[in-house]
Amino acid sequence: MDTADEDVVLEELRKSIFLWEENKSIIEDLNRIDNLPEKFVIQNEKLMKYCDLRIAYNTMIIKSMIENEEQYFQEVTRIGNEIDKVLEEFNK
Repeated sequence: MDTADEDVVLEELRKSIFLWEENKSIIEDLNRIDNLPEKFVIQNEKLMKYCDLRIAYNTMIIKSMIENEEQYFQEVTRIGNEIDKVLEEFNK
């Protein structure tokens, strides 16, 4: 990958982490609603887990790119598999 292209990818990954953090903040605000139905509480827990996994996933990719190391490949794959499991839960 060209260095300029890599810089663009890194910047986009950093932006996405910021946006996932914003999503977590929104979910936390929603959780403060009085008498929030249980189904929404459960859904919000899944959404929080999903956001945390996306943050971890992007963080590991950034780390891998900056350090130019493939040692993070297994961790990225593991987190990706966890993301898939959470997405499957949403589709149930």
